[in-house]
Order: sequence, then C-alpha cells, then structure tokens
Amino acid sequence: NIAINGLASLNSQKFHILVDGCKKVKMVNMKISAPANSPNTDGIHIQQSSEVTVMNTHIGTGDDSISVGPDHQNLVVVGLLFLLLQGLGVKISDVAYEDIHGTSAA
Repeated sequence: NIAINGLASLNSQKFHILVDGCKKVKMVNMKISAPANSPNTDGIHIQQSSEVTVMNTHIGTGDDSISVGPDHQNLVVVGLLFLLLQGLGVKISDVAYEDIHGTSAA
C-alpha cells in the first residue's frame, strides 16, 4: 500500500515516477513537468503492478505522460490534465476513464 499526495517532480531524466511490482498505489494532486523537447521523459510509468490510481494530476513531459508496461491490472486515471501533447496515444484494453482534459482525442 502506497499513497503519494502533492508530489512535484521537475525535469527528471527517464521516468519521473516508476511504479514497478506494486499493489494498491494511490497518487493524488501531483505536478510532473519537463520541457517538450526533452526525449524519454515519461511522467508516470506503471508495470507489473495492480490497483494503481492516479487522480487530479498535471503532467507535461517530452514523452509519454502515462505509460503502461507489461503485466499491469486495474489502472484508474481520473481528473488528469495533460499540459503537452506528446505521448497521448492509448493502446490498452479494459480501460475506465473520466474527466480527462488536454488531449486531441474525440
């Protein structure tokens, strides 16, 4: 069980936050930022984990805002604001989403 509230991450290399092999993670009210021209700066990368929730978070990076690796189950994303338009493609199944802003998707 992990709870993160109010964390700010600025100009991190690679992943700002890596969730790997965790269960029951809740991340709320975070601000993640890197320049648009900074390659490979994923905001949050989640893999081999379950029951991860990301809520009310602002993400603007040079790569994926949220990336999901192998073997992840039950990801809930609510109330995100994507500040840059990189990395907004989604190719996963069994997705529930609501209140997502700043994407070019219809």
